[in-house]
Amino acid sequence: MSGIKLVNDFGIRALIAMTMITGYIGSATYAIYLGNIEMLKSITALYSPIIASVVTFYFLGSTLKDIKEEGN
Repeated sequence: MSGIKLVNDFGIRALIAMTMITGYIGSATYAIYLGNIEMLKSITALYSPIIASVVTFYFLGSTLKDIKEEGN
């Protein structure tokens, strides 16, 4: 996969994190558009742990990659 520019420049972990965040923003915007506060609360309750785990995974993966590169 070293030939794929997206993987080299942006990274799969960042792509996954941005997809999750964009999904939350889109869903929350739709709930606000409908004026449904209960739906917004449910969406936030659903997405919050998912986004937190994905972002944590992204930063830990980046940190481990940086540590590995410093060792070489």
